[in-house]
Order: sequence, then structure tokens, then C-alpha cells
Amino acid sequence: MNGDRVFHIGDRVVYPNHGVGIIEQISSRTIGLSIEKFYLLKIKASSLKVMVPFHNVTSVGLRPVVRNGEVQKIVDYLSSVERARYLLVSELAISRNCDEVEVEQVLAKALTKCNLRFPELAELAS
Repeated sequence: MNGDRVFHIGDRVVYPNHGVGIIEQISSRTIGLSIEKFYLLKIKASSLKVMVPFHNVTSVGLRPVVRNGEVQKIVDYLSSVERARYLLVSELAISRNCDEVEVEQVLAKALTKCNLRFPELAELAS
């Protein structure tokens, strides 16, 4: 399976740009002379059904849902290292061709919509 990740029925996965889904079925089809295996997953938020061929798993970025312990590492990293904040802001400023203050306002506004907060530099320093 050329190093691709193997999933099983019932696994919760993240399908980039669609969200979290559950592997509901593993099926195969004959296409020409070859047999192609697929994961059939149901996207939780939209109830959309998606078929992902085994050979596309890596290229579409299908991955397992992050484990709880790993989430804490990410949160700790983001809250203790102001570098992550700086890198995000500076890259977005360059890509949008605007100044960093503007980007910080956009991010703060976007996060407020989902009840999250963009950490202030003063908080990160303390």
C-alpha cells in the first residue's frame, strides 16, 4: 500500500476542507483490469458521503482525528510560543499585501465568531 495510512470501519478521520468524517465502508470496484479499493466516509457536519480511493489517501490529506494528548501539546505550543503567532501574522500580511495590524484585526474578528480569542502579545510575554 506504498506507505499509505490504513483506516478501518468506524475510524474518525479528518478530510481537509470538509471536516471530520467516519469511515462507514471499505469497498472495491473493478476498473479495467485493476481492482480499486475505496474508503466510503460520511462527513459529520454536512452528512456528505465521500469516496476516497486508497491510492489518494495521502494526496488528499486524509488523516486520523488528533488524539487528546496531542491537542494539549498544540495548545501549549501556541500559548507559550509567540513565534507561532508571529509567523502566522507575517505570512498572511505578505500574502494579502497589507500590514500586520490589519491581519491581527481580521484574525481576532474571525476567532471571535467562533468564541475563540487571538492571544495578545502582552499575554504571551507573561
